[in-house]
Amino acid sequence: MKSGALNFEIDGRVVLLGIGNESKWDDAAGVKVVKEVAKMIDSERVLSVNAGTIPEKFTSKVKDFEPDHILLIDTVDIGEEPGTVSVVDPEAIVNQKISTHRLPLSMLMEYLEKETGGEVFLIGIQPGEVKMGVGMSNSVQEAVEDLTEFLSEKLKRNIENC
Repeated sequence: MKSGALNFEIDGRVVLLGIGNESKWDDAAGVKVVKEVAKMIDSERVLSVNAGTIPEKFTSKVKDFEPDHILLIDTVDIGEEPGTVSVVDPEAIVNQKISTHRLPLSMLMEYLEKETGGEVFLIGIQPGEVKMGVGMSNSVQEAVEDLTEFLSEKLKRNIENC
């Protein structure tokens, strides 16, 4: 995994919110990561949500889970090589004009943090190809596989320590 700043800790109850359009190539990366992690982690301490292109539709489900941490996983243009994965500062994406969702992620993050009291992270994957159709560029596919493994291991350690 081409990693930018991917340094964060999680404990307690964790929500994974996969965001993206599965019909727009690399934009499906966040959704794919969450689907794959859900296959590997079966715990009442982890809620995996495929939020598609309307993540705000799932805020009640997230709040009801009472998470300690919320990880939003989405493709984000962070100006890096395709497939680079980073924890993204929400201030860095406030003015991004290109988005496949209705509500800006920075606003969603602020809302979830206020409503749940949980710590919210945006894990961004730099896309290569965002075009109509089903598929994924090689570099983003590799990032999806690596991030899936990384998160699964981090969540397993969290579950064991609780």
